[in-house]
Amino acid sequence: MAKLAKFTMGGIDKFFHISTHGCFSNSTTATEKNKTFRIARKPNDWVTRIKVDGCLINGNIIRCDFAFVLEDKQSIIFVELKSEDINHAYDQIVNTIAFFKSFMLLDKQQIEGCIVSSSVPRHANLKFQSLVAKFKKEHGTSLSKHTNQCIRGI
Repeated sequence: MAKLAKFTMGGIDKFFHISTHGCFSNSTTATEKNKTFRIARKPNDWVTRIKVDGCLINGNIIRCDFAFVLEDKQSIIFVELKSEDINHAYDQIVNTIAFFKSFMLLDKQQIEGCIVSSSVPRHANLKFQSLVAKFKKEHGTSLSKHTNQCIRGI
């Protein structure tokens, strides 16, 4: 497995213009549109939250809302806080993974995706299961979907 670069001020943010430094924090929570994703960590676990949408990546590029780097686990969780469109959320996560892979070495064992959405119609669950299978085959270890909130332990 490829080792992640340290995601501190001397790590990943060296790849970006100085104006992106506000995109990085050690917060363990992301909230948008009444949706919340939170990392439940132990005191010594190092987590870096990256605000992707509207901070790290701007313009007409499809991207997810946040990425959480779990230093000790050597992994990244790409998070989309969405209303209902699971297909679009999937595309946003996958495009952001491709963006990160353009400047750093990541393999599938280091990547997870998480969609936090409002209630999704029942017929969408079958479609989501096909997206999970596709994600595992092409992009990462897991893709999960949660309603309104996700608390992810490490």
